[in-house]
Amino acid sequence: MEHMKPPKEMIFQGNVSDNWIRFKQRLTLYMEAINMDSKPDKRKIAVLLTVAGPKAIVVFNTLSFTDGERVNFV
Repeated sequence: MEHMKPPKEMIFQGNVSDNWIRFKQRLTLYMEAINMDSKPDKRKIAVLLTVAGPKAIVVFNTLSFTDGERVNFV
């Protein structure tokens, strides 16, 4: 199952809140399908940002985190 196609990038147009909810659900299902749910949070965040696309990385880089929050996948 590790060769499953990841979900499409996050859409930052229209209703971004609804788009995030749907993207998060697809990503969660994808991570479960490839057994990523048991991996370290730092790796999950890397998958999230890679799959979500370049716009998500830009948004992520503008957020303020404590050291622990930056590597905490919730």
